[in-house]
This record gives sequence, C-alpha cells and structure tokens, in this order.
Amino acid sequence: VRGNKLNSSGINKHKDYKTLCYIKLMPQKDGNVHLLDFIQDEFITVNTTKKFKKLILKFIKRKYKTVYQFNKVLGKSGNLYDFLFNEKSMSINLLHSILKDLKISLRKFEQSIIFIGTKTGYGIRNPKLPFNFNNREGFRFIAAILGDGALSKKFVPSYVNSYRFLVEGVKRAAFHIFGDVDGIQQFIHDGFHIVNFPVIMGRIIFKLGIPRGTKTITNPHIPSFILNGSRVKKIEFLKQVSDDEGSPQINAPYSYSVRFQFSVYQKIKLPPLMSNLTYDLHQLVHTLNYNTTEIYKACEYNLEKMATRRVYKGYGWAFNIQGKKSLTKFYEEIGFSIPSRHDKLLKGITYLKRNQLGKKRMY
Repeated sequence: VRGNKLNSSGINKHKDYKTLCYIKLMPQKDGNVHLLDFIQDEFITVNTTKKFKKLILKFIKRKYKTVYQFNKVLGKSGNLYDFLFNEKSMSINLLHSILKDLKISLRKFEQSIIFIGTKTGYGIRNPKLPFNFNNREGFRFIAAILGDGALSKKFVPSYVNSYRFLVEGVKRAAFHIFGDVDGIQQFIHDGFHIVNFPVIMGRIIFKLGIPRGTKTITNPHIPSFILNGSRVKKIEFLKQVSDDEGSPQINAPYSYSVRFQFSVYQKIKLPPLMSNLTYDLHQLVHTLNYNTTEIYKACEYNLEKMATRRVYKGYGWAFNIQGKKSLTKFYEEIGFSIPSRHDKLLKGITYLKRNQLGKKRMY
C-alpha cells in the first residue's frame, strides 16, 4: 500500500528500525582488494612479466638445478613449463606455493602481474593492483551493482539500464578501477542496454562483501568504506543511485520530494524484513544533512516462484528527501542525469519557491 508509513505498525523511531532488520555488518574493508586476497582461490589465474619469470627460473636452478626436479620434489603439475616458457597463465594458488618455497617476495609478485583472470579465459590485462574502490569511480561502480546492476551466483557482474550513457559511464568506472578488461558482453534486449563483465571482476567485488545472487533475496548492505567515505565520494555514490533507484514525486502523500526505494523478498510467514539498502542509504543521506522522511513501507505484494511454486512476500521500503532547501541542495549537488527526472525535479523546486513567494506577498 503506497504511503503506508513505518510508524503505522507502531515503529516510529530511528532506533526501533532494528526490530524489522536482520542487520549483518559488512566486512571491515578499506575499499582495497589485494592480490593476497585470492591466494587460496584455485579458480583465479595470473600471468607475470618475463622478467619475473626469469627470476623464478633463477631461484629454481639455484635450489633444485632443473624445473623437472622442482616439479618432482613439490609434486606440482607440468603447467609450470607453459607458464615459464609459453606465456601461459597459472593458478594463483599454485604459483603462490611455488614462490613461498623459493622465498620470493610477494610484493614483487604483485608488481609483476600483467594479467589476472579465471580458468574461463577472460580477465584483466595490466590490472591496477591493488584494486582501489575508495575513490569516486569505485563508489559509482558499487552503486551501480547495488542499483540496477547485479552479481550473479556464478560471480558475473552486470548492469542494465534503458539509457546507454549510464551503461557507458559504469564501463568507464570499471576501466578506471580494474585496468584493461577483456570479455565484456554488451547487447540490447527489450529496449534495455545490458553489459556483462567477466567473472574475475565479480570475484573481486565479492571480496568487498557484495553477496552473490538476487539482491531482493540476499538483502545486501552498502559497504562500510562507502558509509564512512568523504562527502565528495558519497555524492558520487548518490548520483548513481539516484539515476538507478531515485524518482521525483509530485503526487500525494509526499508531494515534491525525491523517493528512494528498495525491495526484499522473504518467506510469507516471517515478520516484515527491512531492506538493508534502504536503511543504509537513509543513514548515508543523513550524514550529508538532507531532510528526509522516516523509512516507510511503500508497497507489499505476493510473489510466486514458478520453478518451485513457492510463494514469497515482497516489501518495498522507501524514504523521501523533502523540503525546498534539501531539494534545492539535492538538485545542485546530485540531481538526475535522466532528462525527464531532471525536469520533473526542477518543476517541483520551482513550484515550492513560487508557492513560498506567494505566501510572503500575502503578508
């Protein structure tokens, strides 16, 4: 039911939101993903500079005389030959164990990486290790994944939007963060522009605490490094979220405001589950000193999963930025890149200013 406020259920204070939240804190990350974060992942492959391979060969000959003897002692597979002499990639897990045995610096290892990918073949050339998301492009990319994007159960990150310029903006952010990304798939379906990124990118953002699967089921949080970020970077995050999930409102019950809404699905007999994205975004917006409504239940519906015939309950949780001052500041700092939403917001602000001016003239 649209406009059904949270306090209609007897919960009207900020501290009481936890009674509807199953809050799981994100891993305490600084927004950087290092090569060492993948050491135990047998699915990840890497390739290094020829100079580094010569260094490995030098250490092998010094300790074991030949590569054959080295493989025999450690019980490693023969793909070390392909890695050293045929420019093939190798499992990072296997290569790490080799470097550990040879006592070669892991810092030199990270600096020598020229490719990181997965056993499917696609990956990132000239990777920008460590992968730093604690910047404006990183905030925008994560906002896109949490907004109209997704991280599938198979670690495939994707982004969908009807506006191509928004898709291209997310791609530019990805190149800035990761490096030269191979294997990007981009196509149009039913009027929507869709981009699928390679699996290695999904495994990287998974390290930030972004769960795999449908967001309405996994109910993710906004990563802590974003919630604790600077004002400039938070605004960049909100710009992307606004284009994906924000909408100007000109009708009751929240006339002339900007609404943000995220949904969650759950088993039908459970009590209502708060959207963590709505909750976290509400917190983030407050740190920027915007005037908002309380979080309220914007909609409620049943959803039947055809494969299992199981019925789920869906809840849409929302809040609105409101008031002439906050809307004007939102328009100037964040706004909308989508022309129709931009015009609608401007129309609302103009109306509020004129209405206020009319009241002053009456007195």
